[in-house]
Amino acid sequence: MSVKSLIKAMEKTNIAEDLDDHELHEIASNVIQRADEDRASMRDWMDCVDEGLRLCKPEFIGKSEPWDGASNYKSTILTEASNDFGNRAGMELMRDRRLVKAEIIGIETLQNVIEKKSGEISEMQEQLDSINAQAEQLKASGQELDPELQKQIEAIASEIKESTAAIKQKKLAIRDKSQRADRVTEIMNWQVNSNMKEWRKDQKRLMYSLPNIGTIFKKTFYDEALGRCVSHVINYPDFIVNQATVCIEEARSFTHVFAMSESRARERIKAGVWLEVDRFKNYDPKNDVGIEDNTNESNKTLYANDNADSYYEQYCWIDLDDDGCEEPYIVTVHKASQSVMRIVARFDFDGIIVKYKDMRPMPLLKAQRERAADILKDAEEFGVEPQVPDAMDLTGFKVVRVDPKPVLTKYGFIPSYDGSFLDMGFFHFLGSATLASNKATNDLLDAGTLANTAMGISAKGFRKRQGDFKFKKGQIMATEIPADQLQSSIYMLNFKEPSQTLFQLNEGIKSSAGSFIATSDASSQIQSNTSPTTALAIIQESMIPQTAHMGLIIDSMSDEFKILFSLNSEYLNDDEYRAVVGDAEASYSADFATDGLSIVCGANPE
Repeated sequence: MSVKSLIKAMEKTNIAEDLDDHELHEIASNVIQRADEDRASMRDWMDCVDEGLRLCKPEFIGKSEPWDGASNYKSTILTEASNDFGNRAGMELMRDRRLVKAEIIGIETLQNVIEKKSGEISEMQEQLDSINAQAEQLKASGQELDPELQKQIEAIASEIKESTAAIKQKKLAIRDKSQRADRVTEIMNWQVNSNMKEWRKDQKRLMYSLPNIGTIFKKTFYDEALGRCVSHVINYPDFIVNQATVCIEEARSFTHVFAMSESRARERIKAGVWLEVDRFKNYDPKNDVGIEDNTNESNKTLYANDNADSYYEQYCWIDLDDDGCEEPYIVTVHKASQSVMRIVARFDFDGIIVKYKDMRPMPLLKAQRERAADILKDAEEFGVEPQVPDAMDLTGFKVVRVDPKPVLTKYGFIPSYDGSFLDMGFFHFLGSATLASNKATNDLLDAGTLANTAMGISAKGFRKRQGDFKFKKGQIMATEIPADQLQSSIYMLNFKEPSQTLFQLNEGIKSSAGSFIATSDASSQIQSNTSPTTALAIIQESMIPQTAHMGLIIDSMSDEFKILFSLNSEYLNDDEYRAVVGDAEASYSADFATDGLSIVCGANPE
């Protein structure tokens, strides 16, 4: 695709308006097919999560096997694990209101240069003082000052002056960079704490869900309706991604599954954001049997009214101009009708990597600046009037590739042992242990129930009354049957007490699970005579595993903040920026330039 075509695609609210029905149908089919293929690659991972969710679901009704009302206990291993991590992560990572930190790139180098220059000035000053002392001695003795010595004094003094000016310039540069970093830090912390009202709440909830599921995504973008940036959590099962994906930035496809009411969809259609489509053009009631759990007429109505409002928002690559090169787009498809609602470019000027003449590949805007600089340099060299081309003159620029604009952030817990993309959680590693603990505990409870319940068999000739009979608590039943006949006519069933071996095995399973999730109680290792230093070391040692997991979360938060920084460079306005940072001369466009700053998460789990 040419540079002009890419720019035109960036400016379109909905590229789907320019495509015919055949192209839209093909794109929609490809989106659905990719989502199905990606979901198939996730099957093993999803099965573990689904089973884990079932294990965490509380049950209040007894099982029907081996008898009606049998024990139906569910272990709280998984719930305790996620709750414990969520509590600690929420306290450690979210306690500080200044979560975003803008670090100055190269400040250590500048400081080293200043320190080196200061040392050189000190040496030169000592040398100058020594020479001046000699000159004073010569002057005091009535001798004339050697011209060479005078030149040496002037040279050293000039060098000291230049070095001092250089140090002053670098200190001013550090001051300006520091002030810029402080302003960026201030505005971005204001955003996540106040402006993005849902951010802290959603982030804390994420800390409780992530340990069990293993992978959660966040989508950070500018919401035109709200007039601000938002960051939505995409939790399971609302995402579909291929397990062969290496990194989220280069994913061939990522699908966000979401539901939207008809009225909200109508608003987007009227605003020109979505296409008008027939929501039921591909609906066939005969196909309802293929939908999970849809086996009766009422479920057909549910499908028509509810599932028809399910949408796929897929971040994928499409070759719209058939030039053999794919570009990143976001395609929204109405699932039930398999209709494209919207196609929008997922790249900006920084993502259009071009090559001009012998220059190395670089972003388009930078390449244009380099071209203008070369033209001015050549004009100055040959003494002619420079002819700088217009910004829309894209002659000579060749597209090398198109990089996607970052939107998604992956939050992972434990990297997959087989190298697949989706990280694992407690559901994957402790699901089998929880199942085993549930089985062992239920067997122990059922055995205890049998041991505590009196049951027996009466002989054929024994008749107190017809049918079975039971004693009430404290009751003494009168009978005319002789004692020897009574004793020989009833056989009591004796059941063993719950197995101690099974009990110990169950305790071992729970202990093993507790060791994995690092929930060991450090207080049990700290005695009254334990020194404070040793106690602190024991506590820190017990928290190392969770601290490492929190480190991964901090890395993901840094990635999310980098996306927010990029959005600010495009959507902030000077009035709002100046009001928040309290600087009437601040310029967001200058402060949010892509060079000079590194955005990180300032939380510290240690």
